[in-house]
Amino acid sequence: MSTTNDHPYMLVVQLPKELDSADYRARMTMLVETYGGKLLANVSDSEVECLEAITPPMSILVAEFPERNPIQKIWEDETHQSVLAEVRNHPETLILAVAGLPYAGLPDMLEIPTIASVTPPGARGSRAYMLIQGTSIEKARMNQYRDIILPMLKEQGAYYTVFNIEGHIDTLHGTWQHEILAISRWPNYSAGHAFWDSDRYQNIAIPMRTGAGHFFVHFFNGLAG
Repeated sequence: MSTTNDHPYMLVVQLPKELDSADYRARMTMLVETYGGKLLANVSDSEVECLEAITPPMSILVAEFPERNPIQKIWEDETHQSVLAEVRNHPETLILAVAGLPYAGLPDMLEIPTIASVTPPGARGSRAYMLIQGTSIEKARMNQYRDIILPMLKEQGAYYTVFNIEGHIDTLHGTWQHEILAISRWPNYSAGHAFWDSDRYQNIAIPMRTGAGHFFVHFFNGLAG
């Protein structure tokens, strides 16, 4: 495998509220650093906001890698396998590897905000992340919904790091039950709520997609820098 790719790979760990996941997430943080990854977020369920009513409370860890191979090395690492036993028996534990969007953006789909097409505010500090997982039932209405929200993300200086619709999700552990996985990156927590709480989103976008799909939406702060 090449040592460089035109896009990153994301490791996404979701652990149900019922688990005491602090030790597992701490060990995973060490492994991410050992294998050259960048930890983007590591939050307990009490630090994660469930924006959709049906969203189950979860502790979440997200890490970024320049290629897929280090994620596999983490998975096979003896340290990881030993601590995995602490969380693997719960049916809602879910660990995924997924390709991120290209560093060069999506030239053929410029309507989708990416790191190449959106210049976020320059202030340093903690970014925030929205993890969206779901399945669309009426694709035409979901397309109309996306036409509404994509410009709204750009207005807030937000962009997608993952935008996977009916693509390949590498399920390392657990059961993947959706067709869509997206991760959006926000300049800060307030920007995410400015989008979600806006009149346009609440009274135009949400009614557009109501009944057109089922979605989990987790919102949480990332690490500073």
